[in-house]
Amino acid sequence: MKLRFLSSQSGDLTVLTAALHHAAGYMKDAGVTATAVDGAFVAAPTDTIVHICLTDDKRSLNTNTTGSGDTAGKTQLHITPLNKGYEFEGYSEVWLATAMAKLGLSITGGGEAEKAHFVENVGTLIGALAIHEAMHMKCEAGEIAAGNDTWELHANGGGGVAAPDAGIRKTKEGKVIAPLNGKNKSLIGRHFGTPVKQIVRVA
Repeated sequence: MKLRFLSSQSGDLTVLTAALHHAAGYMKDAGVTATAVDGAFVAAPTDTIVHICLTDDKRSLNTNTTGSGDTAGKTQLHITPLNKGYEFEGYSEVWLATAMAKLGLSITGGGEAEKAHFVENVGTLIGALAIHEAMHMKCEAGEIAAGNDTWELHANGGGGVAAPDAGIRKTKEGKVIAPLNGKNKSLIGRHFGTPVKQIVRVA
């Protein structure tokens, strides 16, 4: 999976880059290899790109359009029936500011210990939300290709990171967690190789 931070948006990119390393570790547990890419990246047929929006803005390709019913991200999957099978085209993004606000996470202030704690929490948040949006794209496409036209992630994904809130919660100690369950991992393993042409947002 490729994670693309939108460079035109504000935010402490040094801290967020560190958070990405933690996100990659979280995603590795799901069998997903995550790397950061820039706007010049060209997607291979089985790639997945999730755009990480540091602030919520009206330039989003997904603003006021249909798609996954998530509050901190959105995925659009365009389905074209062919003579045999389907062709899929998709776009996914995560709204990091919204997700952070829901959990009371702030990027400002604090010493080194607080910054390290923040990096870990935001890394988990990015990892879980990115996997959730990618599952909307890849798992729903894979199930439709297999003939399950009514399959939908929130209803059929087995909870965990497939739940509407991506299973994200904050412990009483202030740690952000988002456990992946066996069905989540099975779906990822089965469908993340499904070819979906990626729409890449321009800044």
